[in-house]
Amino acid sequence: MEQSKIGDFENFIIMATKTSGLSTSYSTFLDYKTVRTFLKKIASTPDNDTFLYEKTIYNKKITSADANNILTKLDRNVFDSRLKLLATQLNLRLR
Repeated sequence: MEQSKIGDFENFIIMATKTSGLSTSYSTFLDYKTVRTFLKKIASTPDNDTFLYEKTIYNKKITSADANNILTKLDRNVFDSRLKLLATQLNLRLR
């Protein structure tokens, strides 16, 4: 099914069912959305090693190019394990 025709939660469910260790729960989806927003911020700051997100300065754990690569994968409902690293940085758990 074409991704644009279904909602964010449905796309998450498709990805989570293909990913071992990733729950299909709504609370995990909400954490995933937060991490995805964080990832977009990393992707949008290519020239810096730090960036501001939600009034906090963070060090990049991945490059902007990696962030864009991960976003491309997510658009195809493919989970990237580096999301768990970013979740940890936000004190969230994707499981």
